[in-house]
Amino acid sequence: MPIDVTVRHAVVSSALQKYVRTAAAEMLEEFPSAIHIHVVLDVAEHGRKKSAEVIVRVKRHGTKEATATADNWRLAVDEAFDRLERQLRKLQEREEVRRR
Repeated sequence: MPIDVTVRHAVVSSALQKYVRTAAAEMLEEFPSAIHIHVVLDVAEHGRKKSAEVIVRVKRHGTKEATATADNWRLAVDEAFDRLERQLRKLQEREEVRRR
């Protein structure tokens, strides 16, 4: 499956990894132009803040990237995916306008 999850400087539960993979799979289904998703989970500020970075390879458009930091892993993951979804929707709207 074209989804990679990398964890840096921490150990995360299998439930969180499953949560991330599910969110990434939903994004791949919603945006057919997305080819590959790489999620990087990291710890910042001496373990106080959790950060999530989502990198998506998109057909004919290179890569799109979003990063979020929060006190909780799930909040950081959700925020990063929301930011990336906005970018992909904007890209999708531009493609629709060009096709008209």
